[in-house]
Amino acid sequence: MSFLYKLLKIPVFYSLSQILLAPGSGILLKNQYLRIFEKSRGIVLDVGCGPALTTPQPDGLIVGADINPHYVEKYTGIGIDTNPQIISDKLQRRNRFGFVSSADSLPFDDSVFDESRSVGLLHHLYTESATNVVKEMIRCTRSGGHIIILDNIWPHRAICRPLAWLTRRFDRGKWIRTEDELFDLVNSTYQGRWEKQRFTYSFTGLEMILLRIQKSIDEK
Repeated sequence: MSFLYKLLKIPVFYSLSQILLAPGSGILLKNQYLRIFEKSRGIVLDVGCGPALTTPQPDGLIVGADINPHYVEKYTGIGIDTNPQIISDKLQRRNRFGFVSSADSLPFDDSVFDESRSVGLLHHLYTESATNVVKEMIRCTRSGGHIIILDNIWPHRAICRPLAWLTRRFDRGKWIRTEDELFDLVNSTYQGRWEKQRFTYSFTGLEMILLRIQKSIDEK
């Protein structure tokens, strides 16, 4: 099993695994993402970006951050960025950047991004680390900006979605949570009116939860 997990660190095998283990997700997630991110504007942070931008390109620029340098190179298509100040350079003609960074210690200044998004990351992290990731996303987002978190969750009952439960059981993410556990995690980090929506994204019944909140306009 450890060999398989190492294999998934290679971008091409990672992408292939998503097709095999979540049939139909390409179509179903695309429709959900178009709805969720239809108002994305400005400078957007993609935490745990992986080897490809799977969510829609915002009307502006997007900045990926991932601990795997091979993923970051694949994500940008031109290499790895090292100076965070480059994203505020008005003379840049790029709309995608990528930095090698741990998600719970991002290299960006406070209140830089109009939106911070994370897809399928938190279930790879133990509770303290996942909490710190959400804190970092909030810190890096400007007042009035949005924090959007999408993550895998357990089925309500294994007997109702056996294939989904089995896939979750062998997921390389060791900290898959229930809907309530994930909601409690983000709410303990930043209290407010989190939008919460559960949806199915594969033909085998895999489910994901959307958690979204607007950062207070009175908060720096």
